[in-house]
Amino acid sequence: MRELRFICIEDDQLFMHKMIDSIKEYFQREEFEVVFETYQNIPKYLNLRGIHACFFDIEINDKNTIDLIKDIRDREIGVPVIVVSQHKDYVFETVHLQIFDYIRKSKFDEEIGHALVRLQSKIHHTLTSVVFNYEGRIMEIQFSDILYIHIKSHHFVIHDIYGMEKEIWKNYDDIFVKNSTLIKVHKSYVINIHYCERINKNNAFLKGCDKAIPISTRNYNYVTTKFALKHSFIK
Repeated sequence: MRELRFICIEDDQLFMHKMIDSIKEYFQREEFEVVFETYQNIPKYLNLRGIHACFFDIEINDKNTIDLIKDIRDREIGVPVIVVSQHKDYVFETVHLQIFDYIRKSKFDEEIGHALVRLQSKIHHTLTSVVFNYEGRIMEIQFSDILYIHIKSHHFVIHDIYGMEKEIWKNYDDIFVKNSTLIKVHKSYVINIHYCERINKNNAFLKGCDKAIPISTRNYNYVTTKFALKHSFIK
């Protein structure tokens, strides 16, 4: 079962439980396991790695979450932020922050369903791609376009199936979360298992790639297992 991770910030504990129950019920029907990180006060910092969406009340204990939403937009433009609030005055103020949706608490039962349908579509898309803010512009890369990734000290280089290279001056672990397509075969290399044609004790050989990708001794058993699951045999 695939796991979805959400953040919920809400100072009304009863309403928080109602919201969480609604979200879990919807996504569990779609065979997702849902995990929530909850807050009743505004945190100073949120770790957004691996988070699929945030649900915020706009006012928490007489403070608003506008600055927190701005911080999320600056750091992780791809994470949907859904505001759930009884305050109508903030609707227009949050538009320029590119929030994903605005749900009125008074209409929660009517509006949550529509929001979750849209969110499911968004999540399905992000499970097959990575979106991040790079040098002031939004970059999206489909996992299916990635052949392999060379991880270096403070950056990484994406080699795609079209023979192009993209040098990204960010830490690999800050951008990519664990998934079944990209397999770390070595501390410095990640491959797309779908393009792996054969492996031996030391290297992986990818379709359309002249370079032999090294496999570390530590990762060998893991890589061979993944290869066997995809191809049913190991050459």
